[in-house]
Amino acid sequence: MDNLWVLDDAGLTVPTASELITQAKEELATTDRLGGNYLFHPEDPITQLVEVVGFALASVYQLAEVLFNSRDPDQAQGVLLRESGSLVGAEIPQPTRSVIAGRFVGNPGVLVKSGSIFKYLATGDLWQTFQSYTIGPSGTVDAELESIEFDAIDASAAALSAWETQTPTTGLLGFLSTEAADVGRAAATNAETREAIRLAAEGGAGAATSDAAVANV
Repeated sequence: MDNLWVLDDAGLTVPTASELITQAKEELATTDRLGGNYLFHPEDPITQLVEVVGFALASVYQLAEVLFNSRDPDQAQGVLLRESGSLVGAEIPQPTRSVIAGRFVGNPGVLVKSGSIFKYLATGDLWQTFQSYTIGPSGTVDAELESIEFDAIDASAAALSAWETQTPTTGLLGFLSTEAADVGRAAATNAETREAIRLAAEGGAGAATSDAAVANV
């Protein structure tokens, strides 16, 4: 069979399963292997075999195309794009969780365990403690919650009634948030990652040094 893939300045272009099946049928039908002028039909075993092989080859070609094009930041997607950025030392924005300051209110001595879940009722967003807190003699303890999701979630200035405890804790009355909130962000988009790679290539923010390049390989 002739090669159906094309490699040029636009990258690697590969055949579809339909093109592979058509080519295989044309070559098999005109050779002495099947007696010449072979007639293919859907229920024919050879036809079915050709189709199975065609789809399998198409999948291999498509994987090769993805891997080849991943070398180019303009065509790479998702994980392959981020890996390309890390290899050149680009400063790609990482996903972070929002963190909010406030205080727990309840009976003195009550332990609020790390990983306890609380819901901000205004939005339905879930937050959690990332360390344990013990309520002091005054009936409060300063605390911080982090959002469970990676995104720009902000629940600052919420009143006591706006929170609901999801993890039962005897003696805990609730959580009071303040206006202090460090808003998180979602993972970098493909466009943001490509911009970071471009800046690194131009010697701007995140430009790779030889040591960084070696460390990232």
